[in-house]
Amino acid sequence: MAEARHNGEAGRSAGTDRPIPSKPLRAIDDLSLDRLDAKLGAAMRTEGSLGRHGAAAAWAGLHIASVLALPTVAASDRSSVPVTIRILDGVAHLTLDRPPVNVLDIEMLRRLNGALRQCDVPEIRVLVLSSALPRAFSAGVDIADHVASRSDAMLAEVRENARLLLNLRPLTIAAIQGSTLGGGAEIALLCDIVIAADDTVLAFPEITLAAFPPVAAACLPERCTGPLAMGLLLGESMDARAAQQAGLVSQVVARASLAQTAEEVAKKLAGHSGVALRALTSATRGQRAPAVLQRLDAAIATYKAAVAPSSDADEGIRAFREKRAPAWSHH
Repeated sequence: MAEARHNGEAGRSAGTDRPIPSKPLRAIDDLSLDRLDAKLGAAMRTEGSLGRHGAAAAWAGLHIASVLALPTVAASDRSSVPVTIRILDGVAHLTLDRPPVNVLDIEMLRRLNGALRQCDVPEIRVLVLSSALPRAFSAGVDIADHVASRSDAMLAEVRENARLLLNLRPLTIAAIQGSTLGGGAEIALLCDIVIAADDTVLAFPEITLAAFPPVAAACLPERCTGPLAMGLLLGESMDARAAQQAGLVSQVVARASLAQTAEEVAKKLAGHSGVALRALTSATRGQRAPAVLQRLDAAIATYKAAVAPSSDADEGIRAFREKRAPAWSHH
């Protein structure tokens, strides 16, 4: 566990990042990411013929399909720093940095949850979650951790992550960009404020793997209208502007100004009384937490009973790894 430092409030040097190290299981090769960027660029150039909204929908669909199709290669032997914390003047910056797209394996979820626990102190009034990687906030939970032998451990960390974010004392801000998928999108949904870069694509592609996102299933119906929530749970993607219109995103900014905007918002909010901020989160998010966690527990129970042991779940993972269309048995 990393030692807590409160820069600025304790007279120490500002801006010190504190790594919480782990070793990645796999990485996606840069050539594939460059090819993805080229495809996405071509899709955006179709705006003139499809119109703004049509082009945005086409781009979002291609983006999610391309990220899911990216091949994996052996991970580098270099040490990684998947989660860092920087604390300054009452604001904690928790940054995800597991190249290339912040895939959340069980170990990274554990370290993320440990970092959140470190931030649950009165001295921290605002917590900002962001990504150090240009292409993604997070591409979601590792496919390898959806297998039956690992899903219980994965679901336990996902549930703990939800419990922490719903009950933390600091106000929480998610600064999201690029691919914000599955478990990564669920983290953003659990935050009090979501600031999205204009290149953000929000989606829950689990249904294509014969699965579903339990946190989203518990949260989305209360965050947006039923048909819209169900569309997202069935794999539809959403760009930043559409997510703002749906009430899932607080503010959309240019990609280049995301970090600065999040910093400015956090600094402004941290200037309020800590007593008032903690009371506010308790009166709003804290009061919602028991109901959300109850729905989450029911969703996880359904996942364990119906999805995890199914033949289709195994087939979905195999098809993903083999880069082919799944052949569902429907049991």
